Amino acid sequence: MIRQRGEFKFRQNLSKLKSKKSTLPTILGNMATNFFLDSFRKQGFTDTGFSPWAKRKGNTDPSRAILIGKRGGHLKKSIQLKLATWKKIILGSTGIKYAVYHNEGIGKQPQREFIGDSKTLERKLNKRIQLELNKIFTK
Repeated sequence: MIRQRGEFKFRQNLSKLKSKKSTLPTILGNMATNFFLDSFRKQGFTDTGFSPWAKRKGNTDPSRAILIGKRGGHLKKSIQLKLATWKKIILGSTGIKYAVYHNEGIGKQPQREFIGDSKTLERKLNKRIQLELNKIFTK
């Protein structure tokens, strides 16, 4: 084999790619988790653009964020990364039965989506994947 300057380092790149295959899904899952947790700070959901949540009705504490309960934000704390593989990333609200009522707007509850499909998140994840691949193949 003739070695040339700038040679494609197949074995080294394959090793780096295998390493990313095991770590990148978790990185992406954590990015997604943080993206959805940020909905609580912003008090709204971002898909193609930002959609603020409906305000609470009645005499409530205006200093408290909308989906933060009186006892400390159990809904927000329940959002967890459950599975991160190349085939799928699963995260959700664990142990909070009323999460679906807020997220989907069931019954008389207005929809206050905090987790779901988001074009903005998809772009961020794709950008991160491209960045990680560029680190491998452009060195």
